[in-house]
Amino acid sequence: LAALDARTEPAAHEAAAMLRTKSPTSLKVTLRALREARELHDLAASFALEFRMAWRFLENPDFAEGVRAAVIDKDRNPEWQPATLDAVTDEIVDAYFVTLGIGELDLNGATR
Repeated sequence: LAALDARTEPAAHEAAAMLRTKSPTSLKVTLRALREARELHDLAASFALEFRMAWRFLENPDFAEGVRAAVIDKDRNPEWQPATLDAVTDEIVDAYFVTLGIGELDLNGATR
């Protein structure tokens, strides 16, 4: 976000402002996923990463909170947990990338 803030283009500032309204956990997990995806060299590994993250996002209370704020109550005022980027620890982010074990997606065989 600091990189967007440092830009002079209005679109960069608009993008930063929009990102600040999103789940801090989702922002950090997505950034890490993009960085990790650069190192993946086949589609099956990419899908496995996406599947694992999707599963973990469903377990996270921010998903339900986002649905509540946008669809159910329509107040557009989600209360993210944690509420700030600084409060999202490496441990929280790491948890999204831990194997699902028996539920892990394996396109080269089947779901393990």
